[in-house]
Amino acid sequence: MAEIDRGGERAQKRARLHALLDREGLDAIVMRAPHNVAWWSCGGRGHVAVGDPVAAAAVVVTRDAETVLTTPTEAARMRDEELDALVGDGPEAGARLVVVPWELPVEAHLPTGDRVVDDVPRYGTLDGRGLLEEARRPLTEEEAQRYRDLCHDAAIAVTDATKELMGGMTEYGAAGLLAVALLDREIEPVVLAVAGTSRIGRYRQPLPTVARLGPLAMLAVCGRRHGLHANLTRFVSFGPLDAGLADAQIRLLQVEAAYLDALWPGQVVGETFRAGASTYAGVGFDPEEWRNDNQGGPCGYLRRDHLATAEDHTPIVVGQAFAWSPSVPSLRCEDTVLLTDIGLEVLTVDPRWPTVEISRRMRPMVVER
Repeated sequence: MAEIDRGGERAQKRARLHALLDREGLDAIVMRAPHNVAWWSCGGRGHVAVGDPVAAAAVVVTRDAETVLTTPTEAARMRDEELDALVGDGPEAGARLVVVPWELPVEAHLPTGDRVVDDVPRYGTLDGRGLLEEARRPLTEEEAQRYRDLCHDAAIAVTDATKELMGGMTEYGAAGLLAVALLDREIEPVVLAVAGTSRIGRYRQPLPTVARLGPLAMLAVCGRRHGLHANLTRFVSFGPLDAGLADAQIRLLQVEAAYLDALWPGQVVGETFRAGASTYAGVGFDPEEWRNDNQGGPCGYLRRDHLATAEDHTPIVVGQAFAWSPSVPSLRCEDTVLLTDIGLEVLTVDPRWPTVEISRRMRPMVVER
């Protein structure tokens, strides 16, 4: 983590947190969720296990100070590798590291009261999850560049892994190839959803099993680096793709295009959701198809900050990332995109993957091998 210059980014984040303190009349903001600790630290890994709900360090922000609380078990790693420039006496520092006994609950050392928010809700505090999701929006310039790099590497990893796939391989074997390709690029696998022909039409979010891939395979990946999450889904056909699926993939890409075309700053997420969900019927799918799986939503320091719905009033802003994931039986679209001041940028791109132009964008097709 030492290669990241956090100076300007840290200043922006501190300003956002102080603005929340002032606007909400708060005394303290407590961050214990790993994604918020990663955001505050500009990419430090606050977790130990990939899915930890509570970080190995807690961050307390007040108007006068920033304090990191952790245990003797984690203090050295946090100080040396994850928070190296944020605690101590350096020019980007300003945070104080407090080590508490591992056998005592860290919560006992955290502030409480009706003017304290915590992103892991606990008795005696307010729920700060929504406020901190707001604080993370939009991405800073530094975060956006880290996101581009991550998503590019994740797309390259998926392409490389698919080159090694064989129809007789198990879904677990395919997931293993994906995991290796991601980890080789310093990307933590958060989600590896793999399905072969026998399961691909039945499950929208398939975890890998010992089933063989067969003629058609779906590979869905969420990979994390510097706290940010790259989301993408790809399909591989071992032989010519069935004509019905070939037609359905073009129509599904048109549904996805409706989501992407409606992603504009100044709107709310619900407007974009309605534009995409209403397109299923217009391209020949069941009008209620969108009810069979979530359609995605804003993302960044989580796989999804939250799942979009028709009634979602979250404002869309420049610098915000999204991953929409419309699906029908046996097919799904998913890429990570960033809304910039000159338009929508698709981040999870590998130019080696075959594409088709849909609504002036090059979109990935089912690769035939």
